[in-house]
Amino acid sequence: MSNNFLTKCIAGSVARLHQSSLKTIATVALLTLSLQNLHAASSVSQWNGAIVYAGSSKVSSGVPVSKCHVLTNEHAIRHWQKVSVAIARHKYIARVIAIDKHHDLALLKLDTCPIRNYAKVSSTQPVRGEKLTSVYYRFGLIFSKKMIKSTGSFLGYLDVTTEEDKKMLSMVIDDKQPRKGASGGGVFTRNGLVSVIFGVTDGNMPHKTFAVDYFSLTQFLKKNNIYQE
Repeated sequence: MSNNFLTKCIAGSVARLHQSSLKTIATVALLTLSLQNLHAASSVSQWNGAIVYAGSSKVSSGVPVSKCHVLTNEHAIRHWQKVSVAIARHKYIARVIAIDKHHDLALLKLDTCPIRNYAKVSSTQPVRGEKLTSVYYRFGLIFSKKMIKSTGSFLGYLDVTTEEDKKMLSMVIDDKQPRKGASGGGVFTRNGLVSVIFGVTDGNMPHKTFAVDYFSLTQFLKKNNIYQE
């Protein structure tokens, strides 16, 4: 993989898929995209999605969760207190107001509250086999100005070990599309937001998408007064 595009990898541990005896070893590649030798686009169409720029070196995805707030990954904004967020053809300055390093979550607050379309959090977690839709930014040969949507089945849960040697429970999605720049993108059922992407399998492993588990996501948003049951 190009070092220009992949900022970090975390090793997956041997673990059980939820309600299954199947064991696997997953190498999870975090999907923050390096902007070296690239020029960031300031225009973006919105499918409940956002592009998050951390300085001049990182670009990733985010999901608006209120008129003022965008959810993304902690690793995408690490070491930054202010970032830029592109939503619906406009760029805004946002402050990092909350992080959860263990579950790779970060909450951003825009200086203004201009967001018209934002994600509603699902009141129920996904069930195994349910179709999930992911919304994220993806870099290609033609520098896209739009968010991308892709779908896959929810396979269950997998424990992964981060580079900080912490266990992290992850949703596993049979979606082969997310690549560079997808980290922080929202994952939805018909009922609403259930997760955000943080990585994919790396190397020669069958391609799967990994996302923050539903319980950790909702607890983080509840703690920060974004989601109330």
